[in-house]
Amino acid sequence: MWTAHDLQLFQDKSGIISNEEFATALGGLFFIIRAAIKQRVPVKTLQKCLKDLDFDKGKSEKLIAEIHAERFSLENVSKSLRIRHPRLDRLKWRIDLTISSAKVKTVLVPCVTMQLALSNGRIVTMELTKEKFSALRYNVAKVLSHIGDLNRHPMIQIMNNLQAEEKRAM
Repeated sequence: MWTAHDLQLFQDKSGIISNEEFATALGGLFFIIRAAIKQRVPVKTLQKCLKDLDFDKGKSEKLIAEIHAERFSLENVSKSLRIRHPRLDRLKWRIDLTISSAKVKTVLVPCVTMQLALSNGRIVTMELTKEKFSALRYNVAKVLSHIGDLNRHPMIQIMNNLQAEEKRAM
């Protein structure tokens, strides 16, 4: 763990640092570490980043060793603090057919009833006419097509290859 002596990490060559400079340096280090954990940056990249910021080699090695030792717990905390939309846990559907109504003897109008169970415990029920259900299907297919186009984009493929190489290097 870090001691008060380790906070000398931020002192300049004269040994004097103002409170504002200390707060700025500590904030910058916090953002670097947070980004490194979120993006799963390899240790060598983090070492280079700290070297570029003129951190003392011994102190940066100690910082990196602490981060590496606690990496899994830090990543788990980072994942748990992410803001996410609820996921779809379960989908139930059925087709209802309205045979008649109070005003008209025979109607025969199909209706799709969907019940969505979300990961936050909320249950959403909706009824769609045949036309609205067809529009929903069309728009979902369109979004999936666009996602496929994005995944085939050369820049995305390069990024995926780089991430795979970084995972192998770790």
